[in-house]
Amino acid sequence: MDSAIAAQDHYLGLYVEDIEDNYSPYLVPWHSMSLAHLYEITGDSKYRTGVYVLNLRWLEDQNTYGQPFADFLGRTEDSELGVVGIESDVVFLEGLTYAYELAHEEGNAALEEQFGQDMRYLMANIMNAQFLGPNLYFITDIPHAEGGIRFSDQSIRVDTVAHAYDAFSRLRGLVANGSFELVSGGGK
Repeated sequence: MDSAIAAQDHYLGLYVEDIEDNYSPYLVPWHSMSLAHLYEITGDSKYRTGVYVLNLRWLEDQNTYGQPFADFLGRTEDSELGVVGIESDVVFLEGLTYAYELAHEEGNAALEEQFGQDMRYLMANIMNAQFLGPNLYFITDIPHAEGGIRFSDQSIRVDTVAHAYDAFSRLRGLVANGSFELVSGGGK
């Protein structure tokens, strides 16, 4: 445990305290998961704060305006790399569920609302990339593709599907325990 704490404390300094110099969107979900678990174990609020700082910075890169096309809503747009692929967005959603859960447990309504809305945007984006019904018209092996998360027009990556499963499983748990609503302001 001491090694885990020492390592994460190093990364807190590198990626949270010096976020302007060292920000990398691809590290956000992984550190969110690690920091959330350390917070759960130690109760040290610096780990929860780290999750918030990283995710709030990442949310600056999320397309919340649905332009240039409506199906861009929820996608991540890195200022240097352009639009990030769905294989990253599923991991971002998984990491964001940890930030949401921490905000909910803390009673931080503002962050809970923001993270919740951004999870809904990401869910819409991921569902747009799912091979279902009319989206399968060009697939030659429908039984092997149906329900999968599209990596490209003809391919599915197993890690993308696995992280989508993990993210949606966590969301299902949040809905089941009453802490998250799939539709903002009402129905579940």
